[in-house]
Amino acid sequence: MPSGLSFMQAAGGQPPPSWEADWDSGYAVLQVDPRELFYHDLQLEEGKLWVSRLQSQSLQALYEGGEHVYSGWQDVPTWYLITVEDRALALVAQQAMAPMAKAAGADIVVRELQSGHSPMLSRPDEMAGLIEEAVKDMVIPLPAK
Repeated sequence: MPSGLSFMQAAGGQPPPSWEADWDSGYAVLQVDPRELFYHDLQLEEGKLWVSRLQSQSLQALYEGGEHVYSGWQDVPTWYLITVEDRALALVAQQAMAPMAKAAGADIVVRELQSGHSPMLSRPDEMAGLIEEAVKDMVIPLPAK
């Protein structure tokens, strides 16, 4: 997120078609099958397991608190993973984030993975490889004695 903006401010203020804001309960309410949204690239039973572990998303966390948001990616090298088959966060939105960060001065490396929203579950080996690559890329060697 850009500094000073809540998640929804940065996203344009309106929820996507996949959920709606239920101000009476204070939570986001999904309008689609969460397995299809977050876990479509997992086996059916595994996807159902992860759906059973989901908890309600507070609207307050989405709409408020922007004044406390700081864009750490402006100060530290950052990696951003685009999940090409993501149904929860549109590919076009993901592809816009890194260039915006670069334009704001970020030192950012972008990688893509052919996965849905939860690559740590659907592509764990590839995800681990990307994390290892990022760590190696960011480690600054100590000077020789």
